[in-house]
Amino acid sequence: MLRHVPPPKIWKVKVYMKLFLFIFGAWLIVYFLWKALTRYTDSIKFEINKYENVNYFLYNHSRQSSFAYNLLPETDYNRLINISFEFSIINFPCENVKLLLLILIHSSPTNFAKRKIIRDTWGKNDEDVKVLFLMGSASSQVVKENLQTENSLHKDIIQGSFQDTYSNLTYKHMMALKYVVYHCPDTKYVLKTDDDVFVNRPLMKNFLINDLSPFGAQKLLMCPVVHKAKPFRTYRSKWRVSFDEYQYNYYPTYCLGWSILYSPDIIFDLYKEGQRSIYFWIDDVYITGIVADKINIINHIDIFALTLTTSEIRSIINFSHEFKPFLFGSADMNGNDILSLWKYVISNPVPDSIRQ
Repeated sequence: MLRHVPPPKIWKVKVYMKLFLFIFGAWLIVYFLWKALTRYTDSIKFEINKYENVNYFLYNHSRQSSFAYNLLPETDYNRLINISFEFSIINFPCENVKLLLLILIHSSPTNFAKRKIIRDTWGKNDEDVKVLFLMGSASSQVVKENLQTENSLHKDIIQGSFQDTYSNLTYKHMMALKYVVYHCPDTKYVLKTDDDVFVNRPLMKNFLINDLSPFGAQKLLMCPVVHKAKPFRTYRSKWRVSFDEYQYNYYPTYCLGWSILYSPDIIFDLYKEGQRSIYFWIDDVYITGIVADKINIINHIDIFALTLTTSEIRSIINFSHEFKPFLFGSADMNGNDILSLWKYVISNPVPDSIRQ
């Protein structure tokens, strides 16, 4: 006679299945995090090795600026490529001091809130590092008056006499170079960035001192590098470039303009050539691509591996996952994310070097 075997209890099967799925899911998360961190670390090591085999020179002693001002026209100070120019608002944080780093931030007259967030977080001045906000002129009288009040309080605005418009970005970038050439030639390094970017200020300082040199560098151009980019020709794009503006199918290698680290000698060379070149309105392509190519600056050093992706920023903000070392957040960050990243940075030990 056959014995009746009762079926397994359904609830036990469900429990075991849930337990299996939980363990498997946890394993997948750990695995992919490990892979991501491994790739990130390997990428950093690759970039560091590149830093040690490029065509720039690190100083091992103090130096004086040696710009060949005699190569510039007598009227140069009041010209900006193809227009008359003057500084409408100017400040002089480099007077009687030799900075380690001058940070020049592209801003717009109405971006009061963005400037405040930077001042409250990574943009605080100290004796070695100074921050300036660069902009063109405003059309609104109210904005003009508010800017004067803001500058009286913070003394960190540089304003040019050109209109602050999208098509005038190259004037703004060239004004930044002009300011360094005439008013801050002895700074060791210059960082050009935007007012929606996060800079890991404490690690940046250690990077310059320990990974590069506290005495500065020569022929240094570090940035997120773009190779073989094509101009946008479609009429629907705000980046549209006509063949009259640029006739070639590809841009020269250039830097994305939201994080460019210059040595002052590179700035002088780019400024001198940019002042006598034909104006092109996309500033990073013009200065670090077209002009750089004309004077044979070809050693763009890619720092993309030291820049957080959007997903990495979310992981840090939401889960406090470590993605170190990094020098920059991604472009187009909002104010809350900048505040959150700053809280993360100041609540963790600062590495002495990007090699850690």
